[in-house]
Amino acid sequence: VQWAGSYDAEELLRTIKGTPQDAIIEQVPSGSFLRVMLLPGFQQVTLMLSGVQCPAIRRSEGGGEEAPPFAREARYFVESRLQHRDVQVRAEGIDKNGVLLGTVLHAQGNISLELVKVGLARVADWSSGMCENAPALRQAERAAKEKRARIWRDYVPPKHGDNMSEFAGRVAEVVSGDTL
Repeated sequence: VQWAGSYDAEELLRTIKGTPQDAIIEQVPSGSFLRVMLLPGFQQVTLMLSGVQCPAIRRSEGGGEEAPPFAREARYFVESRLQHRDVQVRAEGIDKNGVLLGTVLHAQGNISLELVKVGLARVADWSSGMCENAPALRQAERAAKEKRARIWRDYVPPKHGDNMSEFAGRVAEVVSGDTL
């Protein structure tokens, strides 16, 4: 077994990027972070689901868990469907900490999409460009917002007004000094 941290994650990404790899989900620390054993090479990796972000569960200094609303429910949602199950993982990138970003492929569907549909995850703009199903994730997020499902229970749509000379928006990318 090649434990996490005992191999070069960037080299692993170069060899498996975009190709579905057989894997077993060993642990689910939070809804969008998974500990995965890649087969047949037996590399244990930390995988962050690309394109989505669930509320994070943090460990306190005393050893307990600090969890925002719906964080434990998101973890249970993923655990009950994937833990100790044979799946396929498609690696799509790597973050600045060496954590693989990817998609979990299961016979029943894509867990990232299901998390967003039921309102347990939001679309993460910074990693959604890596995944193939970004438009489907955005559509599922819009539907969850309309239903005010779980994390969207207090969602209030932005008011754009009748006249579109001014509108509320969020800058997603600064392309140059005069282009947003």
